[in-house]
Amino acid sequence: MRKNLREDNLVSVTIYNNGLGPAILTLIEVVFSGNTYPIKKSSDITKILDNGMYNMLATGKDFNNTSLLAGGKYILYTIENSLENKQLHEYLRQKFREMIFKLEYKSLYNLKYKYSD
Repeated sequence: MRKNLREDNLVSVTIYNNGLGPAILTLIEVVFSGNTYPIKKSSDITKILDNGMYNMLATGKDFNNTSLLAGGKYILYTIENSLENKQLHEYLRQKFREMIFKLEYKSLYNLKYKYSD
């Protein structure tokens, strides 16, 4: 998993599968400000972040417990307008640094794995 928080890029969260074979995502959670939030769709992340100050244009993938991640990348979440507004961009960079993403996934052979950043 990689959080793209560079100043010159869109703020995004990308999951990479570099060798497990097809992975079935069974759980995505975000730990933020002492609370754990289940993530089922990209708008769930926006709800955690949105303080009403910004008009965030977010895109991403919806998720369910049969989402398959083949080799390569799966863009979980992107704020499309994060470069247009410097205040929004810095706000998002700060908040994403505070977030902990937890993933659970399994192989096609039902071997289970956990990841936390």
